[in-house]
Formats: sequence, C-alpha cells, structure tokens
Amino acid sequence: MLSGTTVESNIMVDVNQGIFLSGGRDTVIRNNVIVNKTADDPAPNGDGRYAIMLRTTGLLDHRQSMVQSMLSNISSLDLTSEGWLKYPYVNVYPQEAPGAPVRNIVENNVIWNHLNLKAYSDYYKWSTVGNNLVNTTNPGFVNSSGGDYTMRSDSKVFELLPEFEAIPFEKIGIIK
Repeated sequence: MLSGTTVESNIMVDVNQGIFLSGGRDTVIRNNVIVNKTADDPAPNGDGRYAIMLRTTGLLDHRQSMVQSMLSNISSLDLTSEGWLKYPYVNVYPQEAPGAPVRNIVENNVIWNHLNLKAYSDYYKWSTVGNNLVNTTNPGFVNSSGGDYTMRSDSKVFELLPEFEAIPFEKIGIIK
C-alpha cells in the first residue's frame, strides 16, 4: 500500500490507467493532467481503467494478515526515539482504522478524454477527494492535436479549479 508519496504536476498522455492508489495513507495526488485513454480492455480486477482509481484494498479480508503484520512491527518499535519523530502518524496508526486510506488528498487534477476518477464510496470516510475536473471537451490546451498540453491563459481550468497551477510543459523532457 503506497503511503507518504506526492504525485504532483504531471502530464500523463495516452495512458490506459493514470494513477491507481490501492489503500495506503498520507499520499497527495494533486495538480496532474491526464489525457487520452489508450484502450478499452478491462483491468484484471474488473474495475475498468480509470484516469484515477482509489480503492480501499487495505480493508479487504485477504489483506488483514498484512495489516496485522504491520501492527506487530509497529508495536515492537521504540517510537519515541529521535529517528521516528519525523513520522508523527506512526504512533496513531493502530488506533486509526489500520489498513484504511487515511489522510490521502486527491484534488485539482484535470482529466480529459479518459474515464472518470473512481473512488470506492468508503474512501471518502478517511480521505479528501474533490475539486477535480473531468472534461469531455478540450479544457483549454494550447495545441493538444500537436502534443502541447500547456493550459492557455484563458482556459476554464483556472476558473473552475482556482488552485490549479499551470504546469511548465515547455520545461518537460530531455534538456538539450
């Protein structure tokens, strides 16, 4: 279960599944652009291929042995030692729905010409999912047919997602 990771300001083009978060906690998925679904093949788990998929896998019965192992490992640690002080949530993990996707943030992402963002309904109990824009029409790219996914200054994205920050598309790639 991915935890403590930030996925921010990426442009994902021609991807079958953009971001798949299956449990974990303290992960931030923010300010990404995901465009163009490449195939209609179903995912192996039958969920389909989404631009962003958020699952609560850690709560499933077959994952409980892994969760119990993590709890056992945590209980054997001296969490008051200096090395663990930079991980403030380790102390509360046993009391905080072990295995649940706690404190994840998924916001200000732009999805175009792809399946929607999908979050299992119980995901919202523990994490913040909101202010994402799913478009069936071009949200205001400079030249999407030419491969330039820079947002035009008049793009509706900046109005609908006021905290969305323009991604410097011209700085992406190999430095020449």
